[in-house]
Amino acid sequence: VSGGRDKTIKLWDVATGKCVHTLSGHQGMVNSVGFSPDSQIVVSGSLDKTIKLWDVATGKCVHTLSGHQGEVYSVRFSPDSQTVVSGGRDKTIKLWDVATGKCVHTLSGHQGMVNSVGFSPDSQIVVSGSLDKTIKLWDVATGKCVHTLSGHQGEVYSVRFSPDSQTVVSGSRDKTIKLWDVATGESLDTLSGHQHRVNSVGFSPNGQTLVSGSFDRTIKLWDVTRGNCLHTLFGHNWVYSVRFSPNGQTLVSGSRDNTIKLWDAARGNCLETFCGHQGRVYSVRFSPNGQTLVSGSGDKTIKLWDVARGNCLETFCGHQGRVYSVRFSADGQTVVSGSRDNTIKLWDVATGKCLQTLDNRPYAGLNITGIRGLTDAQIATLKALGAVDHSA
Repeated sequence: VSGGRDKTIKLWDVATGKCVHTLSGHQGMVNSVGFSPDSQIVVSGSLDKTIKLWDVATGKCVHTLSGHQGEVYSVRFSPDSQTVVSGGRDKTIKLWDVATGKCVHTLSGHQGMVNSVGFSPDSQIVVSGSLDKTIKLWDVATGKCVHTLSGHQGEVYSVRFSPDSQTVVSGSRDKTIKLWDVATGESLDTLSGHQHRVNSVGFSPNGQTLVSGSFDRTIKLWDVTRGNCLHTLFGHNWVYSVRFSPNGQTLVSGSRDNTIKLWDAARGNCLETFCGHQGRVYSVRFSPNGQTLVSGSGDKTIKLWDVARGNCLETFCGHQGRVYSVRFSADGQTVVSGSRDNTIKLWDVATGKCLQTLDNRPYAGLNITGIRGLTDAQIATLKALGAVDHSA
């Protein structure tokens, strides 16, 4: 799955490289996309202030979640697929019921826009990171703020839970990574060493190692228990995205230098450099079996890569803007992409074909130019639902 500047989300078939679905309907670029853990629903968050839920099988928009008063920057499903969390420019976090599309809780308290949100693996706690330099922990059942984690001296760009839900890691503009105790809200450690803002952080699957990617052109691996830097990985320009493989033995990174790099997590050496994109690589992910990589780029394409051989398997073309977010489904059969062109596209891994364009605008493409008897309000409504008026 990929999302980007062209306002669409695309689902891609990993095996064939074909676009399965193009999800159209957002009126602003798509910042964040993701699959539900059961692979049946795609969620997308956009600059148009809405979140949309899409049925993967039919390509239809199931719900449009409205309520944010500003752009939506981050969306995530709960591990049980029942709830979506969203964070945005309006400084709030919202919890949404997937079945009904209703807002369950609005979580207020941040003094700056919310960049990053996520659920704990047990679905009981939500974490949010904000430009107000704080992280907040929220009780999903009650919507109450459990802890405010203060200590960063700069905006918080990335937050993640540990696999056991007991620890949160945060990366900040202040060049540091912090570890926090979920139960007490206390700071456990501050990891220093980066020379620029930290854009991306994450735990290894066993929770023993941290990875961080920075605008200082390095990736660092950290020992969680001791708090020391294990390896500093050189070779990139600005690093936008880093992720561990499912088995924790390797990690992947995407950079401003248009490349993706595969690294040995134990030794810290570069195993492979994947070249082919003509623009910055904003998002990278492993497939669930760890055998394939997907990357989304400023060149408007998504690429699939064979991890073992290091070659490009497919290039998915179709977005009209930068691709900011890509994800595999849990079964590895589908990719979803979100773009600046305001669309989401679904791509079938087995066939590589885009099966349809997913559009919740029933009058998409209808030409109403010159039609008499329509009020300005009716014309505006029809245009919002996809109609075209060339008379203006």
